Amino acid sequence: MMSRKPVKNMVKTKSNKIVPSPAPPSKRGSALLMTVLTVSLLMVIVLTFSVQVQMDMKAARNAMAKEKARASARLAVELAIAKLQETAGPDQRVTAVADILEPAHLSNGSFPPRTKPLCRLLAM
Repeated sequence: MMSRKPVKNMVKTKSNKIVPSPAPPSKRGSALLMTVLTVSLLMVIVLTFSVQVQMDMKAARNAMAKEKARASARLAVELAIAKLQETAGPDQRVTAVADILEPAHLSNGSFPPRTKPLCRLLAM
């Protein structure tokens, strides 16, 4: 009869069964610890990415709302000018300065007093 050679890392139990030997105490929890650390790191990366995407989406919505408001304000000004010109008749009266939609800066960087509120509205 041939005797079996013991396999490395295998031990014989009291009931003569051969089972893998348990890991040394220093290595028992290291795999679990590495798995927990890896999953934690991946979770942090995913959460960071998620927050960044949410912030970018909010910034895009705000930019779109700002442009829509600016376009609405410009349309309102143009409609008001058209209504004033319609009621004033055929160019007999002055209803607005020519640069009302594109105001020119004065030399000191300020606007003329009569167009200042309109400039603030359009410069938003």
